[in-house]
Amino acid sequence: MMLIYLLISLSSVSENRGITVPIQELKVSGDETDRVTIGNFPSKRGKIFSAKDKATWDLIDSLYFYGRVPSDDKWVIMIDSNLNLLPPSDTLVSAAQQAVESCSEWLKLPLEDNFFRMNTTNQGIYGNLILSTSYPYTDEVAFCVAHIDPQILNHYASDPFILVENAERIYNADPLLDYVELLEYPDYTTARYKISDHGIDTTDVEIPRDMYYWNIVHPILSDEAPLYINPATGNEASPPTGVFWRDYIFNYPDTAEVTRISHSGNDTIFAGFVSPILKDELSGEQILWDRKTDTTTNNGAIGIITKWIQDVMVFNSGAERPIQPVRIYHMHWGRCGEHADLTAAAGRASLIPTNEPLTMCNDHTWNEWYDEEWRGWEPVNGYVNSTHHYEGWGWDIVLPFNFRGDGWIWDVTERYSDICTLTVQVNDNKGFPVDGAMVKVASTDNSGAYLYYAGWHYTDSDGKADFIIGDNKPYYARIDSDIGYYPDSGYVVQVISNSVPGNHYNWSHNLTGSMPGLPVSEATYPSQPDSTFKVEIDFCVPDEIIYGNTLFQNELGVKSRFARYAARGNIEFFICDSVNHSLYGSGAPFVAFNIGEDVDSGDVSFVIPTAGKWYTVFSNEDALVNGGICSFTVKLYQNSTGIDEDIAREDAISGINVYPNPFINTAVIRCPISKNTDNLSIQIYDLSGRLIRQLPINNSRSPIAEVRWDGSDNNGRPISSGIYFCRFKTEGHEFIEKIIKIK
Repeated sequence: MMLIYLLISLSSVSENRGITVPIQELKVSGDETDRVTIGNFPSKRGKIFSAKDKATWDLIDSLYFYGRVPSDDKWVIMIDSNLNLLPPSDTLVSAAQQAVESCSEWLKLPLEDNFFRMNTTNQGIYGNLILSTSYPYTDEVAFCVAHIDPQILNHYASDPFILVENAERIYNADPLLDYVELLEYPDYTTARYKISDHGIDTTDVEIPRDMYYWNIVHPILSDEAPLYINPATGNEASPPTGVFWRDYIFNYPDTAEVTRISHSGNDTIFAGFVSPILKDELSGEQILWDRKTDTTTNNGAIGIITKWIQDVMVFNSGAERPIQPVRIYHMHWGRCGEHADLTAAAGRASLIPTNEPLTMCNDHTWNEWYDEEWRGWEPVNGYVNSTHHYEGWGWDIVLPFNFRGDGWIWDVTERYSDICTLTVQVNDNKGFPVDGAMVKVASTDNSGAYLYYAGWHYTDSDGKADFIIGDNKPYYARIDSDIGYYPDSGYVVQVISNSVPGNHYNWSHNLTGSMPGLPVSEATYPSQPDSTFKVEIDFCVPDEIIYGNTLFQNELGVKSRFARYAARGNIEFFICDSVNHSLYGSGAPFVAFNIGEDVDSGDVSFVIPTAGKWYTVFSNEDALVNGGICSFTVKLYQNSTGIDEDIAREDAISGINVYPNPFINTAVIRCPISKNTDNLSIQIYDLSGRLIRQLPINNSRSPIAEVRWDGSDNNGRPISSGIYFCRFKTEGHEFIEKIIKIK
């Protein structure tokens, strides 16, 4: 096998960004392009289904769940004469739990997930920060706590006010800018812009919720940490010496300390130059942009910011390559990386969704802004709403990607080149898909002489990682996983010799290690089952959480770890008795019914064959890294044929049962009562112990009382979302059950 030795220097490939990545020696091992196929790999997902039993059954209990199932963990429902949900063992501290419950529904899962990645001290600090933050800043602060690496958040644990200031500066800027308006909805905020078309037909454009939070609110622009920076030194410093970019870039001028001359010599900023204040430049501007291409004059806020960047910066650099916008603004010079960082800060400070595409093999970075779509933007060259320039420079664009604040990157090649696609399938030594594997793709630079990493993605629960790549280039790959790597450390393998537009390339590799799995086999159903109880389960795994790290290390020494929520995950499912549940818990082989391996949904009806405790298990223990989002509804029925109705119902419930829980509009509360008992009621308390609602129980011959609560207090006013407690007393017994109101 002939080896080709090429040198890769990520510090040189990212020279124009000032990113520091250690120099590596990258070697090419063999040529596997003959093993690449065209077409899609089949999905290995499945669904469990069993026909509904036609017998007559009485519903006696039910529950609903929607939430996370971390890797190497599970949710279990114990089935006896009722249903009991047994959660994973880990719990959050009280402040974190309350913070999660206080948030809008769309924020709960990512916030909870990030809290679980923190130590308990920081859970309390950031939980209390959210709980103490006043409206309207709460959702912005909670979003940042949910989507910033806990290692970075730990840096601010003694004083996390920077996250509150980040939100306050957004709302302070809003009344100063006429082209944008923040819109407050009941459970989120977004922004609306005025856009005209060459001076006519002004229209309003409202951006999606996620665009607002990820590309305006999030304080991390690319590979820097959100810090208070001393403009004169570039070092972190406490206020007032240290300033935050969202405030400094928007509200203050900066005085140049030294003369800066562009590399071409045709642009100079002299020492003593006082930059114009960005908010003043934007004052009175009525539109975001006027749909003009590569024009700054009369082109709305985009044109003004483009001209402002040109006024306060020259294109050149010295030994210092800062990535903090505050320092870049004070130095008044930089190459494309510094220009892109400052433009991103100026855009977000001006309430415009802004990002920074980077193509490492082409050694270039620029900006995009979003209104109805992402639009190319590079103020240093005067490019506005145009993406065709770079291949016009004679480049073959390789794999440009955009940064998200938590470290996840996504490919944007289709806006800058003719494209093809590459799917990498990673399996273990038995052909089972490997989740959470890092797949790096490399290609050559503009000269074709040197090989650089171009991008990276992490495999989903199907073991796949997808790339959108440019045409007319060779591509190489390597895989790194907890169960192995390929090829050897420091090597890549060629997977495409010359990419052709429109082709979909597939390359797969089996690693030497094995994926975890459950030692379960199908049990034999008895010929004469007990048939007293039946359980029906309807579940799905609508999403999975793909975890991974960026390659870039920020000033705090952190390579941000992201959590990406992707459509469709899968899970292990089975039903077993108590003996086999104990074997399962010990890691021993066991038998079970209705086994589903890597299933994304199920509709199961199971008549419990013998008396005793039974267990329904939703397990993610076969995953290496990725988590799942699972939703399930479970109903328990009793066959009352030949059994006294009162006895059957009295055995059916031994405490308070609430369904659904959590609830949105109405909850049904069921509890056991004795015959001929009068003047009973269910009390609802909040977390402070205050009685907010008393629900009378009407006289009934049934031993099970059923009361509906519409989520209002004793005065008929709707309660806010959060945690409450149901309390019920009868015949010397007291029952208390937690109930959660959402939305």
